[in-house]
Amino acid sequence: LSSVFALCCAFLLLPPFYLFRTYLDNEPYMDEIFHVRQTQAYCAGNWTSWDPKITTLPGLYLAAIAYRIPFCAISGDFLGGISLHANDGHTQYCDTRFLRTVNLAFAIGIAFISADTTRLLHPHASAKHIMLRSAVVVFNPVLFFFYFLYYTDPAAIFFLLLSYNQILRRRTL
Repeated sequence: LSSVFALCCAFLLLPPFYLFRTYLDNEPYMDEIFHVRQTQAYCAGNWTSWDPKITTLPGLYLAAIAYRIPFCAISGDFLGGISLHANDGHTQYCDTRFLRTVNLAFAIGIAFISADTTRLLHPHASAKHIMLRSAVVVFNPVLFFFYFLYYTDPAAIFFLLLSYNQILRRRTL
């Protein structure tokens, strides 16, 4: 039970780390400049734009577009900020600060998926064991660093774990 409490406390640290990192320096960090610019092109409706310096698939950018839909809808943009034509001006919720929160959402998803995967692999494990295993995945130092930036790593780990989880459940597309 103390491990569950410790994990909950750790999750309470994610938002302050995000705020500290983002408000300390809102400028894009390393390759983040390419990822932010590419997503902003999609936010503006420029779906044919592609930066040749990007070497990953557009999954993160499409996930960010989907992630911002409810925020846009709540603020009165009932199309959810989806632009089908270039330069429609739908760039709300597409700045560096907002895009960095996408990886916080993936961090929460990683926590749930890793806990569920642990339950599948160890059906007789205690709740403490499951939470500790999940914490090891979520708070891996290499991955933890990327939760506060707009990089592809948390999304890649989330979808990798989700795929493995579905394989264990013997589910396919």
